[in-house]
Amino acid sequence: MYKTLKAEGYEYIPSVANFVMFPVKMDSERFVEEMMKRGVGVRSWKFSGKNWCRVSIGRMDEMEAFAAAFKEIS
Repeated sequence: MYKTLKAEGYEYIPSVANFVMFPVKMDSERFVEEMMKRGVGVRSWKFSGKNWCRVSIGRMDEMEAFAAAFKEIS
């Protein structure tokens, strides 16, 4: 996931938990909707003046689905 985020020009908060957080470059509600259209569920919120996304780490096929959907809308 880190590799995908970096390749698309996104920064993220490194995590030792089962999720990763990063600021999105569009309205967070729209981001969630676009990801859901592609079959990927994520959470979003506004924090410190930015739109953020939280992605839980899953199986490899789920992470590949996230990467494919993320590349389409980033």
